[in-house]
Amino acid sequence: DLDSARVNRGLLAALFDPEYGTVQKPFKGHEVPGIINAADYDLGNQGVAYHDSDHWAVTGNPGGGNSGRNYRNDGVDIEPSTDPNGFAYNVGFTERFEWLEFTVDILHEGVYEIDVRGASQSGGDRTGPDIIFSLDGDRIGEVEIGNTGGWQQWVTKQTRTPELTAGTQRVLRVSFADREVNLNRMTFRLVSTTQREADEIPAEPELLATYPNPFTEVVHISFSTPEPVTAVAVLYDVLGRQVYQADEASYSAGSHEISMPGLALAPGVYVLRLMLDGPGLSKTITRPLVATK
Repeated sequence: DLDSARVNRGLLAALFDPEYGTVQKPFKGHEVPGIINAADYDLGNQGVAYHDSDHWAVTGNPGGGNSGRNYRNDGVDIEPSTDPNGFAYNVGFTERFEWLEFTVDILHEGVYEIDVRGASQSGGDRTGPDIIFSLDGDRIGEVEIGNTGGWQQWVTKQTRTPELTAGTQRVLRVSFADREVNLNRMTFRLVSTTQREADEIPAEPELLATYPNPFTEVVHISFSTPEPVTAVAVLYDVLGRQVYQADEASYSAGSHEISMPGLALAPGVYVLRLMLDGPGLSKTITRPLVATK
């Protein structure tokens, strides 16, 4: 029925966009800091937005094309995921030299940590990284997932980037290097700003980003302050009832992040209030958030 129908943007682009075979375009609006699901790679043909070793499915027999038979109609292999801290689908059946690309907007200059949700049952004596990250052709990080004991036994591995410059329409490439792995999502967290951004910290506290939004179980809040403050983040429903409060903590001048994990809220609209108090300031910043299943 129409209520359960889903618009397949990739299929529509392949059928009706004359540039699909030559120009990659964003599948979703990815922002850094933020969460990027592996299955939400850019729109575009084989060799344009992705490279898959077996991207054709022309015989009607199993194998080739999207081996996971889910979410998108490209040659990338996508399957349902049971990752409790991830997206509903993961990229799987990966092979060496395959890659995915994502158009991203980097909101703030600085150093980022990338939390990578991966799984693998691939054994053998393997050395070196399993996943390599590059931005506009420059290598910015790598992780080794290792054998996690199962294709749906998920772990989080981290890598730290060099200083990244802010900018729009940057191209993030995720390359699969050694072990066959499943990849669910990547969370980019700003851990330090460059001196240039530090010099540009505004005179007033600023809420830099809230992600993901919409959210399911966790929200990350990125903010900056020109002086030391105590901060607390509180979530309210539309009736004004408090549904969650993060622990109050002290922060130095600069950019910081607060996480609100373990959220189990009914789908709907909520209001975030970030309350900051310091020797020379007292400010409350609000932002709407949307919870989904």
